[in-house]
Amino acid sequence: MTTRRIALLAAAVSLSGCEVYAVPDPVTCPGTSAGVLEFNGTLRPSSCAFAGSANATLVFTGTVSFESDGRAWLCIDTPHAEPRQGTHAGDAIDVSYRNVASTLAECNCPVDVLETVAGSLVRGDGGLLQGFTGAMTSAVAPTSPDAGSTPDGGLCGCQLPCALEYDLTAQAIEPR
Repeated sequence: MTTRRIALLAAAVSLSGCEVYAVPDPVTCPGTSAGVLEFNGTLRPSSCAFAGSANATLVFTGTVSFESDGRAWLCIDTPHAEPRQGTHAGDAIDVSYRNVASTLAECNCPVDVLETVAGSLVRGDGGLLQGFTGAMTSAVAPTSPDAGSTPDGGLCGCQLPCALEYDLTAQAIEPR
């Protein structure tokens, strides 16, 4: 497996497409599809020292699906991308994916990235899916507990922990 270079830095580490061959291509999204959406993200001001080299915008396609037990999924349309799993209450979703021991060029230690997408599906007349509004947060922390809990920890050299946050909207391209 090749390591994930956080091309979009932490905010898009998973979206940039790690070659995780244990994940099929294309990914079959569990549950019942709520629709396919084209997501657009805009970077908010960040405490991350490397935020200046992060993409100011994100664009990706994904399928949102639900299961009757309250689980929700966001499956990114990128080869071998891990589905984000979480919960839903009606059209409100909160899904995440943890990438353990990632490589970030700006840091001198492996990092864990917890990517979370939270928000609500937007429906139009007749309940037809129109879009999504919410946020994506990528929390970045040292993998090793020896790195310490203070910014930088003295070991990583990149002022961890920190988070990149994006305002996230989407338009339905396959409404259901």
